[in-house]
Amino acid sequence: MRLLFSLMYPFTRIGYGGGHQIIRGLARELTRMGHEVHICCSGTDDLGIAATDAPVQYHFSGRFTPRRRWLETGLRTLQLARQLQPDHVCCFSREAGLVLPILRAQGRPAFFYLASPELTPLPRSPGMLLQRGLHQSTILDILTARNATRILSISASATEQARTYWHVAADRVVTLGTGIDNVFCTVPLQMHTLAQPFVPSFISVGRINLRQKPLEQAAAALSSLSVPWQAWVIVGAGSFYSGGKEEDQLKEWIQRLRLQERTVFTGQLPAQEVVAQFQQHPIALLPSRYESFFLTVYEAVACGCVVVTNDVANIRSYFHDVPSVIIAHDSSWEAYRAAILQAIAIYPEVLPTLPTIAQRVRAECGWSSVADRFEQALQCA
Repeated sequence: MRLLFSLMYPFTRIGYGGGHQIIRGLARELTRMGHEVHICCSGTDDLGIAATDAPVQYHFSGRFTPRRRWLETGLRTLQLARQLQPDHVCCFSREAGLVLPILRAQGRPAFFYLASPELTPLPRSPGMLLQRGLHQSTILDILTARNATRILSISASATEQARTYWHVAADRVVTLGTGIDNVFCTVPLQMHTLAQPFVPSFISVGRINLRQKPLEQAAAALSSLSVPWQAWVIVGAGSFYSGGKEEDQLKEWIQRLRLQERTVFTGQLPAQEVVAQFQQHPIALLPSRYESFFLTVYEAVACGCVVVTNDVANIRSYFHDVPSVIIAHDSSWEAYRAAILQAIAIYPEVLPTLPTIAQRVRAECGWSSVADRFEQALQCA
């Protein structure tokens, strides 16, 4: 099949995140399955993505106007739909509100990849809509929900929200699941051995953005522990928004807490090396105040880690029956301290179950599995 994807967010160093990883991961897997995949997105190829992801074919708009990016991307997607005549079009962001109604009017199948884990309830009546105000986002959400041939959802929770909040018929929403890089799903599991007494080491992975990821609170939690621990490895670099200043701030804070001898900053690492780091450290400390996707939690679990995190991006709904994913009740150091102590206490008990939990995530969240479900959804439309 020839497929056309669209994404209104540019591929730039600033702002590159989970949404970009999702569309790239799915596109690469579909090309491995023999499909021809085109991606329409705003801006220019600042990161050299087109060469890295070949044979996926990128079509950059060459422009990026923040307030009009959905419109620019939507118009460019419709232009490509005429030129390429794809079998299916799938929108990954708000340009869907423009693209989907037009394609539906033409009798062409078009899909919306619902990558947001949390949806905004839509008003049930025109009166309530006027009361709330005709915000652009609300209008686009309504158009998207009403005009997609099918909505392809990132999680069971998002599927239920689409049915409840957007009033979409149950047979029009398909749960694909969260996709993570296949390297996290194919590497052989190397489980940690349990020494007595158990003296853990910790790993944190992700962009160092202290407004989003309160690593300074995690550091304070570690410094307050009365039980022994070995090391804390931080994989990632400072936010481009701050020019890397937040990484320096975190290092200063760690020095004040006298943790510098047990803390290692690795900088950004390729996925294969992130896997190796996860497998070396039994507890993944992944604090966050907000996320859109939080793929790192799934990656850590797939590598056999016990995880300490927050309930963002509906993490609790997916891991509600997984005792090795411990959710702190807030983003304070006291909450992280309590969660870390719980992780250390339960580790000997949950260690035998970690391979089974890892295999579940690998089977459900690897891109090969998600792409299979995506292909089936298209064929059944």
